[in-house]
Amino acid sequence: MDEDSESITKTKLQTLANKIKTEFGSSNGYTWKKGKEYYSYTDKAKGYQLQILGFNESEARQLITKVLDIQSHSFQGKKFRKSSNDDPTSAYPTIPPSTNILGELVREPRIRPVATVRFQYAIANVWGKPDPIPLYDRSFTYLNALATDY
Repeated sequence: MDEDSESITKTKLQTLANKIKTEFGSSNGYTWKKGKEYYSYTDKAKGYQLQILGFNESEARQLITKVLDIQSHSFQGKKFRKSSNDDPTSAYPTIPPSTNILGELVREPRIRPVATVRFQYAIANVWGKPDPIPLYDRSFTYLNALATDY
């Protein structure tokens, strides 16, 4: 966030990858519960514009704090927002309604499903490089990641 395409170095990316591995890679990968509530954390001066669908406020705060810890930044409550619907049960039903499409009843897609999410990988996009630089990977998606468990 404090770098541009000319000032970033492989050493800085390796340090960042190791911090991500420490925060999100331990215990078979960090997990959090995704939910129907929308939380955001915005600190444009430091380059953060996080948007999270969380199960509850403590889950969202914990995830945001872990992201901020990578850069040694502290959580500031005034930059944290919660947005909720007046009627979440009808806006985001657990079992969506069915629709008649071409004479066949088809269930509509679920909106904001509740699920447990596990961290998989982190990449860095550097301007001027066509492909992302894999920092840390648990999923074997990027075999050339700077930090791995394998």
